Amino acid sequence: MPAIAYVVLALPAQGQVMSAGISGAPVVPLGTFDDGRALDTGWHVGMAGRLDLRTRPFGVQVDVGVANSPYEEGTREGHVQSWNAGAGVFYRLAKLTAPVRPYAIVGIGVYYVEEPERVLITPAWNAGAGVEAGTGAIRGFVEARYHYVLTWGRDLQYIPVMLGVRYAFNP
Repeated sequence: MPAIAYVVLALPAQGQVMSAGISGAPVVPLGTFDDGRALDTGWHVGMAGRLDLRTRPFGVQVDVGVANSPYEEGTREGHVQSWNAGAGVFYRLAKLTAPVRPYAIVGIGVYYVEEPERVLITPAWNAGAGVEAGTGAIRGFVEARYHYVLTWGRDLQYIPVMLGVRYAFNP
């Protein structure tokens, strides 16, 4: 991953499109913890910075965000909250100049997971797909990403289906 970031950053500025974005989403938790606790649908908000290559179908993205899901009724009181920061690579399935651009994304990160009685800082990975629309400075997107967070006992897994907007600084 550092080698990809080096190649992207070493390209001339006219070969890149830099953008920043915000997103929000409902979160669908998957599975249960070892002791039978389960999470209910929650929320996720995030921000991202992105470098798209004009002449190549890939780029890099850095993300920060927070997700919060309450325990499913009857399994426990409270909620689980996770803060995350990470980096990833994406591959566009259409040219950057196309009005609609589907893409696939994969990344790694560090998550701070907090439950009522425990806190954990742990690695995680994610993978997903999205669609970006727009060719000017303002670009909308929809993205679903599967997050797998290494925790105590059974790992935390969830899928936010994000709706967001990006601003391209040099479209």
